[in-house]
Amino acid sequence: MKRTIEFTDKNDETVKLDTVFPNAREAVNITFNFTKSDGSANVRQVVQTLNDDVFRDEKGQKLTWDFWQEHGGIFDAIPKVVDNLSTALGHTGFLAIIGEAYSFLQKQI
Repeated sequence: MKRTIEFTDKNDETVKLDTVFPNAREAVNITFNFTKSDGSANVRQVVQTLNDDVFRDEKGQKLTWDFWQEHGGIFDAIPKVVDNLSTALGHTGFLAIIGEAYSFLQKQI
């Protein structure tokens, strides 16, 4: 599954990025791993995973941190790509089942 997201960068230009669905396990990890088990932010690791496995530039290449330095906009792009991943996972009810299991397991820790 491939979708395109758009956001306005720090230069007020519209940036288009392709996103690819990595696989169900990686998509779930991205969706649920914005915070670490201690409650602190895990944004850097999630962005690195998105750069490696989900975001693609106009040439189909993985993104690097240099891209975000040049354009900014990561906090505009993240919710859009997570929405795309959640929609894909939710299509068959898979996300609801995983969400319940994740919630149950967190309560057990």
